[in-house]
Amino acid sequence: MRPTLAFLTVAAMALLAAGPTATKDNDDACTYKDPKTERYYSLQALRRTTGEDWTAEAYGTGYKFHLNVCHELVGDKSHLKNAEEAAIMAQRDDEYFSLGQTSDHLIFRGDRLLLKYTNGDRCEGSSAFDRSSLIAFVCDKSVEGLGKPEFVGEANKCAYFFEWRTPAACSTSEPSESTFAGTFFVVSFVLQTLYMFFGILYNRFTKQARGLEQIPHYHTWKKVFDYVKDMSMIIFATIIGKIRNRRSANNARYQHVGESDANTLIDDDFI
Repeated sequence: MRPTLAFLTVAAMALLAAGPTATKDNDDACTYKDPKTERYYSLQALRRTTGEDWTAEAYGTGYKFHLNVCHELVGDKSHLKNAEEAAIMAQRDDEYFSLGQTSDHLIFRGDRLLLKYTNGDRCEGSSAFDRSSLIAFVCDKSVEGLGKPEFVGEANKCAYFFEWRTPAACSTSEPSESTFAGTFFVVSFVLQTLYMFFGILYNRFTKQARGLEQIPHYHTWKKVFDYVKDMSMIIFATIIGKIRNRRSANNARYQHVGESDANTLIDDDFI
């Protein structure tokens, strides 16, 4: 596949726009949320932690590329001089070189998700620049499975560009955050439902209970309900009694007091 000028321009700008980023070890790794549209993207389905790496070939050159997404290579990388955290490497015969270290920082440009790898081996003929690579992920639900990466082109044997058409690059729903309270509520609800269901079945068919007697531990729950009801009535009566006593005390202040003194007391209460 021949590289297009537009793609190489965008890719070059993306490589120059930001420096290397470290891999995050959390649930947000390899994801992107568009701040304008609120669309959520995740490439975690393409990340491999075991097995074999993804591969792409540069037809006519003899080069074969091994790469991973948001994770270092899981295959053999012992031939690399700079193997630490290498996420992509090129191979031709007995020649191997790293094209960049792993990163999970996604960039969104146009209709593409971009993932850049930097800090690879030294560029050929240069003592100042390291090899880097850029993978452009395009949403495509028509490809088979998760699709596969394709080599697009290279610039000065230093920057390498790939395109990956895959349904994994399509926007999806952002996963909801699971909280301890929410999980506890769901588990408690399920257990209580099972408790009531099987308890009613047991009391109905084993103890031949009918009506409210079918409820598991009905008499215990009835005592608890009566206790709560009695305590609520006591608390309510106590509150009402205190309100009435306060009103009686206030009324007593104004008994046997002249009109001018009563006005003074009223002013003291409300001013």
